[in-house]
Amino acid sequence: TTDLKIMRQFEISRYNLNVFMDIFNLFDKHNVRFIGNRQYYDLGDADDPTIQDDPAVVYRDANEQYIRSPQAYSPGRYIRFGMGINF
Repeated sequence: TTDLKIMRQFEISRYNLNVFMDIFNLFDKHNVRFIGNRQYYDLGDADDPTIQDDPAVVYRDANEQYIRSPQAYSPGRYIRFGMGINF
């Protein structure tokens, strides 16, 4: 992942105000972070390119639908803002 931190400091009389922004997963990539066991590699359908070699596919349910694990990928892009005062 690529993260970015931007910070700006302002001097206001005898105080310092720090304003920052953190951006995690800047390019919003789907990075694989968890492979539970070999079932992630065994499942898949060679005729269905939407699930072929997808580590998020866990198994088929009773309706023959593929279940995807939210743990397989890292979180998408998220942004955090904040500020602090030094005195």
